[in-house]
Amino acid sequence: MRGGEAFLLGTITNARRTVPGLNPNAFVISGEVLEAKTRPIVAPEATGLDAMNQRPLIGPEGQRHRLLADFGALHTAVRGLSPIDDGLEIVTATGEYTVLDATNLDPPPKVGDRISFRPDYAALAVALLSPLVDVEFASIGPEQGEGMTGVTQTRGAA
Repeated sequence: MRGGEAFLLGTITNARRTVPGLNPNAFVISGEVLEAKTRPIVAPEATGLDAMNQRPLIGPEGQRHRLLADFGALHTAVRGLSPIDDGLEIVTATGEYTVLDATNLDPPPKVGDRISFRPDYAALAVALLSPLVDVEFASIGPEQGEGMTGVTQTRGAA
């Protein structure tokens, strides 16, 4: 029986549900926005694989607001992250950086802002084991609303 994910993240992956009484927001992975620009995006006829052997999620064509964040596959399992802000999407990642689409966020993050994600078990495990990630523990009580009890954040690019 696997219990780690349920205890740490409050979720049961194979059942795709949360565990009653456990906080699914116990850990958050955050990174800093290094670049924020609106760019014209044209989907290529054939998309190759990125540095992590994944197919980039290019998204719709047209003017897209893209972000470059200071974390990548050396920091966490990027495909295991779910943005906390609706409208933010992961496009692709390298070992050191992640490209995100923030076109549907209003207002979009600016350079220097921190963006946060809920990790799945693999993303959390990689982040906790990576020497490139600082781990902060914060206790947020019920008087401040449901909040995070453990936060990981990147130290920046390798």
